[in-house]
Amino acid sequence: MKSVIRIALGLVSAWTCIASVSAQVVISEFVADNKTTLADEDGQFPDWIEIYNTGTSTVNLSGWSLTDDPTRQARWLFPATNLTAKGFMVVFASAKNRKVIGAPLHTDFSLKASGEYLALVEPNGTVATEFAPTFPKQYPDISYGLGQDVITNQLVAAGNPATVLIPTSPALGLTWTQTSFDDSGWSAGITGVGYESAVAGFAVNNYVASVGVCSLP
Repeated sequence: MKSVIRIALGLVSAWTCIASVSAQVVISEFVADNKTTLADEDGQFPDWIEIYNTGTSTVNLSGWSLTDDPTRQARWLFPATNLTAKGFMVVFASAKNRKVIGAPLHTDFSLKASGEYLALVEPNGTVATEFAPTFPKQYPDISYGLGQDVITNQLVAAGNPATVLIPTSPALGLTWTQTSFDDSGWSAGITGVGYESAVAGFAVNNYVASVGVCSLP
């Protein structure tokens, strides 16, 4: 039986973004002028800092600190919370100073969109990540951070046979993912697959892509 790929509104590629740095825990990105990107538990939109564990083991963050002052390395200390291997954690830079384990974390300082110093410091005083002397001017809802490498795991190669349907209702559910599903009424073709949306004044083409978002400009 010829192998055919069936696509109905799904992704055909996966990717992993890994920060190119030597420290195990790093600041991966931050937003210094948050308007709408991420709300905190109070429904407000403070600045935020994301950290990432690049290693293969869990790190207890007790003694680690975030600071916006190069003369005060231990300005805001993390509680004794764990960051799993390859895990991310968001800390709100809201000046609310909250550090309850298991709850959203908030530093006692906020970030200046005009640019300022920012660092993540290890318990022994080693700077894991720093933006020095200051990070550049920031813009609303645009994150800034470390350059990242992309590892792409190709699940479907270009030119493979495929059957395609663009649903007009949710009636199919997930039945189309079953190996016994009858797709004989679907359109036949080869990958890649896309469709066009009618937008007044524009031709919008939508594609199932084989590229990680980290490599997009």
